[in-house]
Amino acid sequence: KEALEVREESCMRVFVLISLIVCFSFVIMASGSKEEYAVQLEPGTDPDAFAERHGFKNLGQVGSLENYYRFELKETQRREDVDSLVAKLQSAREHKWSEKQVPKVRVRKEHNHNNEY
Repeated sequence: KEALEVREESCMRVFVLISLIVCFSFVIMASGSKEEYAVQLEPGTDPDAFAERHGFKNLGQVGSLENYYRFELKETQRREDVDSLVAKLQSAREHKWSEKQVPKVRVRKEHNHNNEY
């Protein structure tokens, strides 16, 4: 009887672990699937039309910076396709500058008040 209880408990742990892995993988896929770029265009360029032509969606102007926009890839693509779309975007005559946006991980320094200088 004890062996059966131990086995049921082990099965339950495995089930919970697998469930957690599946849930976290969906969260990671949802958060990591968007490729976002900051893009500077020549003055007078329509950012919506430019983004559409190059396979991106214009998410809007970057703050109060004129001619700077946030672009996002329309859908998840293979790495080769993403590289090709970015190269096409960067070679357009209306393009001045662009950079992939990557979240920064910041770690706060701990201050030890017991240190004597």
